[in-house]
Amino acid sequence: MINESLSFLRQNRRVIPLEELQAQQVPPAGDLTDAHKNEYIDLYAAIDKLPPDMKTIVILRFFEDLKYEEIAEITSTNLNTVKSRLHRAIRHLKLDMEVLEDD
Repeated sequence: MINESLSFLRQNRRVIPLEELQAQQVPPAGDLTDAHKNEYIDLYAAIDKLPPDMKTIVILRFFEDLKYEEIAEITSTNLNTVKSRLHRAIRHLKLDMEVLEDD
């Protein structure tokens, strides 16, 4: 399923003007405080701990900015399944991030 998703993304790459891409970029690492750097690292670690089906949907939705319908097509799943997996994944991520904040 992940290989299928990656091949779809390779075939359907979007061309984004450089100016638009730079506007969307996170500030350079030098501009981030240590706390923000740690939050990004923690978030990526939490995403990495998700089950493969949830991780795929999170990556396609938030990193590749695909719509639910496109994700359903790529993963060969029902639209409602995509929505419920994404909802569960976000809930897992929130819990993981809250646990890290408490530490």
